[in-house]
Amino acid sequence: MQIQWRYVLRRTGAYIADALLVYAMVRVMKEAVPDLPADMAGAMLFQNVIFALYAIILTTLLRGRTFGKMIFRLRVVRSDGGRASFLHIVVREFTGRFLFEASNLILLALFEYLGVLEGFLEYCASFPGGILLYYLVSLPWILVISFSRVMLYRDHLAIHDRISGTKVI
Repeated sequence: MQIQWRYVLRRTGAYIADALLVYAMVRVMKEAVPDLPADMAGAMLFQNVIFALYAIILTTLLRGRTFGKMIFRLRVVRSDGGRASFLHIVVREFTGRFLFEASNLILLALFEYLGVLEGFLEYCASFPGGILLYYLVSLPWILVISFSRVMLYRDHLAIHDRISGTKVI
């Protein structure tokens, strides 16, 4: 089995570019509307909803692309190569967000329980850029959960691509 490192790095780069853009958008929204959720759970939920909406809207309007995918010359299509429908994209994005966040929170809770990251979530919630720190610490876990399937299987489909009937080319 040969891992397609260039493809994996392009997908990772596109994800990071989109995540940083969404983070910047959320920061601007929080400055403009101070009543947005301030606790860590509320902030994470809000950021994930914004990320999902960003991905759904752009991927639909830009024919399978977000800004990150444009930069890295990637596109989401149906698994047969046709244009992904709005429903394909919605299922893909919400499945991806749910799988990542649920597994990430379980892992962080386990680490906190074991004393490895004791107080980490409270620390992240204690300052404005804390959610960015949370995602930076989580990045290796994103790669394990999502990209392990991309790297290890011949079809290079992430779990959320497999569930939604899409692929990234």
